[in-house]
Amino acid sequence: MIDRLSEKLPPLSRLQRLGVSLAIVVGVLVIAGGVFVLSGTYNIAAGRDHLSVTTWLLEVVRDRSIAARTSNIKAPPLDDPDLIELGARHYRDACSFCHGTPGTPKNPVVAQMLPAPPDLTLSPERYTPEELYWIIENGLKYTGMPAWSAEHRGDEVWSAVAFIMDLHRNGPARYAAIAAEVPPASMEGEEGGDLAPLAECVTCHGDGKRPPVSDLVPSLNGQSRSYLARALDEYRGLVRPSGVMAVAADGLSDAQVEALASYYAGLPDVRGSMSPVEGDAAKGREIALSGFRDGNVPACAACHAGAGRAANASLEGLSASYITGQLNLWRNGERADSGHGAIMMPIAKRLTEQQIKDVAAYYQAEAVAQEEAR
Repeated sequence: MIDRLSEKLPPLSRLQRLGVSLAIVVGVLVIAGGVFVLSGTYNIAAGRDHLSVTTWLLEVVRDRSIAARTSNIKAPPLDDPDLIELGARHYRDACSFCHGTPGTPKNPVVAQMLPAPPDLTLSPERYTPEELYWIIENGLKYTGMPAWSAEHRGDEVWSAVAFIMDLHRNGPARYAAIAAEVPPASMEGEEGGDLAPLAECVTCHGDGKRPPVSDLVPSLNGQSRSYLARALDEYRGLVRPSGVMAVAADGLSDAQVEALASYYAGLPDVRGSMSPVEGDAAKGREIALSGFRDGNVPACAACHAGAGRAANASLEGLSASYITGQLNLWRNGERADSGHGAIMMPIAKRLTEQQIKDVAAYYQAEAVAQEEAR
């Protein structure tokens, strides 16, 4: 019967025979792979290296995935000292536990991770700045590398990239110079207590003796207690997005929030030299003090000076870089989750990029004038 059936079937072509053979091979491989996976033969212990072919495959998939997603990313100038200084402090507070610090042995617990966290001093030899940006912003699956803890804060991510590039160029000595611990501020008789987190705050924001470490960091001195407490509440509740401040505010108690807010509210402003500005301070003054009806933009001073200052930030004393950065976040719709953010977003959207620079230039000029008058 089989002979009769075979006589009725047309002979297979060479291509068809090849297809049948490939199907059989694929079927065998699928069955063998299933048996291998279900048998538990592969040792997933972190103390045992992958097979060489497994490592190669994972690295190819990882690097091609990163490269495919970075074609539209363009790095800003990464030699900006403000970016580097801010990135160094975030690295010390959030990254150094896993990646270590230059010139010091790796944490023995982290040394047992597989894959091991790379030495970031060497990362620029393998990845472009744009690729490093994507990795830091998005994290990597199955490596322990988390995504940035606040979405749409590329400005913060670039600070980390700028620091890594600077670290690659200048080595361990540079890290020691810009990321060393800043001596804790005077706690006015306190033995730590609710002001214990202050030692970390001053490394970026300064205190009554030191200015902020970077123009991208706001001066907190003299801001109202209620505004500072609200800002910390929003950061620790992840309502106000910031990958840097999410780390700093995480775990603060209500009492610590109140103590820190009261401390900074009572300090005199201390300002170092500020970066040059691009805006027209005279035009910015008009917007800041009067707004303009045609564009439905109220005066900044209506909410940020006088009686309105208690609930909102005082803009006097802030750098142009910081004001510009925050207004652009609102303009891009990236700081609208809080009540005050929802108010600011439509206002910022009505401003042009140049008008934002003008307003920022005016407030920085005011800060410089106040500093010179002291």
